[in-house]
Amino acid sequence: MASLLRWSDSARPGKAPKRLSRTSDQVTEAKKKYEDKRVREFKTHWMDGRPWLKYDNENSVMYCTYCKEQGKGGKFVSGCTNFRIDTIQNHEVSSPHISATSVAERPLPQNSLAAKAINSIKQTEYDRLSILFRNAHAVAKHHLTFKTYNVICKLDQAKGLDVGNSYLNDKKACEFVKNIASVSRNETRDLLKKTPFLSLTCDGSSDFMGG
Repeated sequence: MASLLRWSDSARPGKAPKRLSRTSDQVTEAKKKYEDKRVREFKTHWMDGRPWLKYDNENSVMYCTYCKEQGKGGKFVSGCTNFRIDTIQNHEVSSPHISATSVAERPLPQNSLAAKAINSIKQTEYDRLSILFRNAHAVAKHHLTFKTYNVICKLDQAKGLDVGNSYLNDKKACEFVKNIASVSRNETRDLLKKTPFLSLTCDGSSDFMGG
């Protein structure tokens, strides 16, 4: 009876079972079936070092913000569902993406050193004109002569205020007052246009001299 017992080829100790060889077509078909059944998910660490890569949780798609902003085409604009790292890498080295990246990562004009210098100059000039306009407004409001404007500006300089060296004469004061009056008229006109009803009350009054 014992003589009838024997090891099968697939169960012999220390010997690997024989495997049926498969053709390349069979291997390809098996991989395809595996990929069809496999559920891939977006990995958040793919976004590390890729500020352009975003994932839309609601629609379950990933997309490229750079290409989207620059109006490029492709699946990374409409939304890509092929969640593979090689898909991302292929897009990363594509010509449209490289072009969009060069534009998206270009320094903004307002952040350049030249722009900051210009903005600084503009702000300084704005601050100076603000003081001068207030001085001209005070002269007109209190019915003072425009010659007083220059005196007030010199007083500001003595107090350490930066009023510059321009627009300090009575002629400029007159121009400032005209501009202030023009803005006030426009604001009043716009307000009256929006008002459905208007009432005017007229009464006698004295002039600024008290007469």
